[in-house]
Amino acid sequence: MIPLDRLLWRLFVASCGFSVAVVAALAATVVAALSLTRFGLQAGDAADGGSTIALFGWPLAGISHIADFAGTVFAGWLAFAVLAEVFALRGLLVHLVAFAGVAAAVNLLEPAATDGAVRFAAAIGFVAGFAHWLIAGRTAGFRPTTRTLAPRPPGDAP
Repeated sequence: MIPLDRLLWRLFVASCGFSVAVVAALAATVVAALSLTRFGLQAGDAADGGSTIALFGWPLAGISHIADFAGTVFAGWLAFAVLAEVFALRGLLVHLVAFAGVAAAVNLLEPAATDGAVRFAAAIGFVAGFAHWLIAGRTAGFRPTTRTLAPRPPGDAP
């Protein structure tokens, strides 16, 4: 049986990890948009001179769409978070691939999804996956980790 305090703690940590992942993804989107416009490249909406990047169908120009973004990817994150906690998936690569996959899959549901937009969503998913792994992924699992130390050699007193 899982202790209630451990379950509540893991729910809190996973929620914090999701919040940090969303903020990191949006920050990476803003940095990418600013980088593109600095070098004269255009991405996203042409109505505003290409200063934003269209991600999941919304032009993101800052963090004004954080609730829309979080609501869109929440179901995929929740499914992954439950699997990660139940099976104690702690690997960085697992988190990177899962978040990139969720972001790309959600973007593919958009009717006007382009290949570049899907790749960009996957890249932003990598950033979100790394942020989530830093906060919650390294210690995933409802059961506490137990580390066993190697036995001391005979005659080695503390």
